[in-house]
Amino acid sequence: MTKIRGLHIENKKGYMWITLPDSINMENYLQVRNRIESELIDNKKGKVAINFSNIDSIHSLLIGLILHSRKIVKQNLGTLCLVNTSTNCLIKLQALFLDKIMQIYESEEEIEKD
Repeated sequence: MTKIRGLHIENKKGYMWITLPDSINMENYLQVRNRIESELIDNKKGKVAINFSNIDSIHSLLIGLILHSRKIVKQNLGTLCLVNTSTNCLIKLQALFLDKIMQIYESEEEIEKD
């Protein structure tokens, strides 16, 4: 499988932990989406966390990636959450009401408390 700079997928804290690259753009979107999709389809653990530690801003490609990932996770009867969201990202995610359909954590410590 092709390695994508900045995209890391590992098992951590009982979750499939997906760390997104700092830049998702038209040039790498399909590669990132396809790699994540492949891992999610193979994942039978159920719990998936998308790590936003490298993300500074929210845009339509990122929202599409989140919603596509959520769809696959739900088909596998799992749960998806977002973790390490900056205050700026959290405000935008809440404005889009994504906090109503998935858990959003500002830090790794918060995810451990749940």
